[in-house]
Amino acid sequence: MKRIISGVLVFLVCCSLYATAYADSTKCHGALEYCELYTVRLPAALELAGVDEESVITREWVADQTEGDVITVAFEGGILDISLEDFSILSLNTTLYDYRKTEEENSVIMARCIASFSALEYDDADNSLFKWYAESGAGSQSKNAIEESFRIWDETISQTFGKSVADAVRSGEEILIYSGNYDYYLVFFSRIKETANPLNNYG
Repeated sequence: MKRIISGVLVFLVCCSLYATAYADSTKCHGALEYCELYTVRLPAALELAGVDEESVITREWVADQTEGDVITVAFEGGILDISLEDFSILSLNTTLYDYRKTEEENSVIMARCIASFSALEYDDADNSLFKWYAESGAGSQSKNAIEESFRIWDETISQTFGKSVADAVRSGEEILIYSGNYDYYLVFFSRIKETANPLNNYG
């Protein structure tokens, strides 16, 4: 039998449980705010990822499951764990790259991850500040939260991404790749499919 291994890289986002250098900027966003920001910013993320928005087939669906004081909601952007106490997002689990899909399909997946990252890290007030800073010649020169999210990916996360993937594949553990309002981890899941070996038909 021939074994075919196909893998999926998963972005696992969790609330920071420890103090950061700028602890006052660490905040958990509400689920409704996140969904609104994600939806509004996704078209810009698709454009920056070089994806024709009209070619993206959206199959939005929502399913939920409640356990204790946490509700788990699954939709196009990923799987959210939401606190029933204040409806803040505790964690997000979403696909970052699927080795079984085409590059164009993975560009859509990446754009969705960037839109999610943007919605978790920057609210509307932050988004407005980026434009103001860019016009005044200060800051990173990103004009909005989506541009800043792509900048962070290109200049920070991607610099050690190859090693992070290798560590995730080798260890099977969650690999921290960025800390902001939330901690962002990389996890690798593999699916092994067995197929008949044609050589077994001979000899």
